[in-house]
Amino acid sequence: MKHTSTTGVPALSHPLTSLKSIRVPLPPIVEQRAIADVLDCLDAKIELNDRINATLEAFAQAIFEHWFVDFEFPNGDEEPYKSSGGEMASSELGEIPRGWDVSGVDSIADYINGKAFTAQATQRGRPIIKIAELKSGIKTTTKRYGGQAHPSNIAYFDDILFSWSASLDLFRWWGAESVINQHIFKVIPRNHFTKPFIYYTLKSVMPHFKSIASTKVTTMGHIKRYHLTDEKVVIPPKAIIKKFEETAGPFYYLIAPTSRENGILSRLRDALLPQLLSGAIEASSTQKKQSEAAPTPRTNLEQKTLPVWQDVSDLDAR
Repeated sequence: MKHTSTTGVPALSHPLTSLKSIRVPLPPIVEQRAIADVLDCLDAKIELNDRINATLEAFAQAIFEHWFVDFEFPNGDEEPYKSSGGEMASSELGEIPRGWDVSGVDSIADYINGKAFTAQATQRGRPIIKIAELKSGIKTTTKRYGGQAHPSNIAYFDDILFSWSASLDLFRWWGAESVINQHIFKVIPRNHFTKPFIYYTLKSVMPHFKSIASTKVTTMGHIKRYHLTDEKVVIPPKAIIKKFEETAGPFYYLIAPTSRENGILSRLRDALLPQLLSGAIEASSTQKKQSEAAPTPRTNLEQKTLPVWQDVSDLDAR
């Protein structure tokens, strides 16, 4: 490249001049606008889904706090328990409804640690979930594992995952069936405890776990299994947990399909962009064909969704 410095750290001595000398192919302005329209549509749908999910999450979270923090779950007369004079009892967490228990968060679920799958990574097979995949999803750079794995070390759609080291947080897995690497727990409900109850209970104690991890100044921040036993939470009767599932469960579970759709839309957008810019796909002609066809929109019942395993991120690995 012109104007490159030959002394010291390699750099452009006249970057603006050099950049102006680079010629790149540009599609016609009509095609550029069509490309922008296609990408804007995808981004708008992703943003809408995010807003829907944020609302659903807020509803479910509010119900959890109202019931299990304020203790205003509906009593036998469908009135708020505590403010209607519900009987309370002393506990190590303070006053709780009479008949409720206090126990460690390890009593509501099994926490199965992942394995060192990256040490046996291959080019094909299930994706390997590390912290990066929890935060950003499966990418082309994600390592894969082609061997056998126990179901407790496999993340299925909408499983609860808990990263307990380095970057402590709680996640719901929206990706394809994948194996779970070290430093991540798969959270498996015990007995009558349900996913919504477990998820929001763990979210409520996560700030304390993060505080514990932040004190590990000489090592990578983490918690240990005994912290799961030591972290006490209220344990309501089975009937209350079931009623919470019926009340908050619909909000919790409705987040799953839109989150999965967002993952597919994001990967579709990323796959389309280079194809559109290179001219391999013409956005303007695609839009024209779609407008000419103009099919009658199907109802929700008529629309079909991809099966969970048929994820865009998996197509290049088959």
